[in-house]
Amino acid sequence: QARVEIKADDWMAAGTHLFRIITPRGSSTPGRLVVSTFLEREEQEPNDAFSSAQNLTLPVTVNGVVLAAGDGDYYRFQAAAGQEVVLQINTTGSSLDPLIDLFEADGKVVASNREEQNRSVIGYRVAQDGWYTARVSDYLQGGSLRHFYRLTLGETPFVMSRYPLGLKAGTKRPFQVRVEREEGGLERR
Repeated sequence: QARVEIKADDWMAAGTHLFRIITPRGSSTPGRLVVSTFLEREEQEPNDAFSSAQNLTLPVTVNGVVLAAGDGDYYRFQAAAGQEVVLQINTTGSSLDPLIDLFEADGKVVASNREEQNRSVIGYRVAQDGWYTARVSDYLQGGSLRHFYRLTLGETPFVMSRYPLGLKAGTKRPFQVRVEREEGGLERR
């Protein structure tokens, strides 16, 4: 058993980095370290009801776990009219099949990923200043220590699709990126 402290220096690129621990008995299996550009927070219980949502300041990444079957984790934040808030969840290696719902202060759902093909992200253009609450839960209503996630909230760029997916080394070709237009349709750039 080893206890290791890892520090991300300023020069490290944001994203997932693999590491191994080398010992006299050999090498460990690969571990993952995620370097984020945002402040990191841990989920604070109790946050399993709308009324007990954990307060966050955007932009932020929160690390959480849906522990009990049927549980949901709630996070409250302030947003201004016109702000484009993106909620992106990473469940790599987790048992969580993520559902994200976004509520206005009165409890009305304003955005959800329930009907989306890609359930790892939702975006919402804020209609009015105020408090908004995000809920993370499991599609199959499961819960355990294996139902962990990283939820990033803020005005972050997100590519919806691109074409082509790859090119042969040393070749050039036009590249298309699809982004969401204000009216709701897709636009090629």
